[in-house]
Amino acid sequence: VEFSNLSRVGVRVAAAFGVVVPVARGRSDCVSSVTMASLASAREAFEKGDYHHCLSLLDELKASTADIAEQASNTTVQHTVGATEGLRGLALLRLGEADTAVATFEAVLAETPQDATCLAGLKAAKMVQMVDRMGTANELFKRDRLSEALDIYETIDEAALNEVHIYGFVNNKGALFMRLGRYADALRCFERALEVQPGSLEAAYNKGISLRSLGRNEQALQAFSVVTDQEPEHYAGLCGTADAQTALDMLEEAEASATKALQAQPNERRAYMIRAMVRLRVSNFLGAISDLEDAQRLGYEGKEFDEAYSIANSLQGDVLLKENQYAEARKYYEKALVHGDSDNPHINLLFHLAFTDLALGNTEEAEKGMRQVLSIDPHFYSANATFGTHLAKSAKVGSPEAREAVACLTKASAAKPMSNAEVEFHLGVAHVKLEEFEKAANAFHKAIEVDPNHQGARDAITVVEGQLALNVVSSKSFEVPEEAKVEEPPPTRPRRANGVLPPRMRHLKNEELRLFSIDSSASETPTTDDESLEVSKRNSWKINMKRMESFTRASSINSLPCDDDDSKHEVKLGECPVEALPRLAGAPLLTMAFDLEELQWPGPYPSGVMVEHREKYLSDSKFEEMFKMTRAEFYALAKWRQKAKKKEVHLF
Repeated sequence: VEFSNLSRVGVRVAAAFGVVVPVARGRSDCVSSVTMASLASAREAFEKGDYHHCLSLLDELKASTADIAEQASNTTVQHTVGATEGLRGLALLRLGEADTAVATFEAVLAETPQDATCLAGLKAAKMVQMVDRMGTANELFKRDRLSEALDIYETIDEAALNEVHIYGFVNNKGALFMRLGRYADALRCFERALEVQPGSLEAAYNKGISLRSLGRNEQALQAFSVVTDQEPEHYAGLCGTADAQTALDMLEEAEASATKALQAQPNERRAYMIRAMVRLRVSNFLGAISDLEDAQRLGYEGKEFDEAYSIANSLQGDVLLKENQYAEARKYYEKALVHGDSDNPHINLLFHLAFTDLALGNTEEAEKGMRQVLSIDPHFYSANATFGTHLAKSAKVGSPEAREAVACLTKASAAKPMSNAEVEFHLGVAHVKLEEFEKAANAFHKAIEVDPNHQGARDAITVVEGQLALNVVSSKSFEVPEEAKVEEPPPTRPRRANGVLPPRMRHLKNEELRLFSIDSSASETPTTDDESLEVSKRNSWKINMKRMESFTRASSINSLPCDDDDSKHEVKLGECPVEALPRLAGAPLLTMAFDLEELQWPGPYPSGVMVEHREKYLSDSKFEEMFKMTRAEFYALAKWRQKAKKKEVHLF
């Protein structure tokens, strides 16, 4: 808001010299020559500018009024007193004592209401008094003592001011109301200023500012247009126009207005800030950063600048992150972090910075950043999903990192259940590294429910179920299914009289022979000793973990943490869709499919295969070819029907 400056000294001089100096008009034969001589001397001192001496002479003269009253008529006395006190009031006014001057003139007018000199003096004194108050209020306003300034403004009598000072009074009072947030009161003041001076560009601009603050953007634009129509290169008017156009989503026009303002005054920072805000709206983040840096070069600083600069750099970092330019993105994120709120940094910014560190291989910094994000918000989905995935791949068996991975991925899974196959898959991987195989199998099954084509989860289930089968054997608590009890006895295994296997099965190791000793129709426990069983379990576990680790190492972070949507400028910070997480499917080291001939009875069977469930090792296409149905349809059958089907193709 543009502020009107007033000169109190000039007003005092103009007011004081604008009043005719009073002269006593009493009859000389009725007024003592001493009194007249004193009054003439006082008038002479006044004209010479010796106002203090003038007041001294008038004080002496006032003491002799008692003698005048005895010698002259009442009318004569009144003329003399009026001339004396009128001159006193003018001298006080010249000395800047407007309040005392007003009191002096009012005292005379109480006795002689028609005294023209005192009437003119009182008007001048009141105007100076009001202007003095305006000056005091303006000084308080400039020192941000707004309430005190308003109290003084409320005591100013507009009727005591001339046209020039009325304009300054209402315009500056409107500026004070703007600072106090009383925009409606400010608008009334600026409209009154335009009534006093209809052609004032200052008042028209201020009216536009108050309308803009009230959200009446179209009317504000009209007010600014009045300014720019009369003065096309009016800098403040062009800035106001650009601001109103931005609020009305006239972004191209707003950028053009701000550019025109900069052409008018290239070293003014306000237009740079306005254009930077426009460029942020149209996703020209580099242009916004450039404008903000120019504004800073011209001295613009503070919270508003830091916030805008942090946002612009963060959004530019997001653009580069989508393009997989992690190193460049990180530079912008660092600048955004420096200019952001250091005591309360934006959690999304911290996450994106940690994500770029993870993509660049700065593992230590990345893990530190992710933990900082989760310390601020333990349920931040993107951080839990990304950090948990990273830990699931890198953690060692039984390590605290594996347990931390389970904690993170469990939170992510609970936040968005059955929505992200990769989260469920890596949760399974983390459970495997903690030897929690049942939980791992459950997680892998969820991954397949979300994404039936997730080959990594399918392969992992095979490994985990193999380990679960070994665990069942080692516990010696194998239970015979009810369906198996009513089935015909399984085919007799070919054995020699001395208990030796057929020649083609003699090469099998003890742990592999252990699998063949499981007979679902028999109630006796396996004969393999406990020690060899435990060795078998440990060896199988090592093999499976090697497969798992090889499988997880096959992936890398190569996606963005934000969805690609149709909006170019609407960046959704903090979101981390499926594509943003490292995909682990497709690694060849965990493929467990075998040819039908390798799995058919009587064997020998490949190492690590669960003999009772050999159909699981067929490829999907081969499975459907042999059983004439899908896996889901097959496993929906009763157990005895499943066994009958497997016998038909020599898999039982």
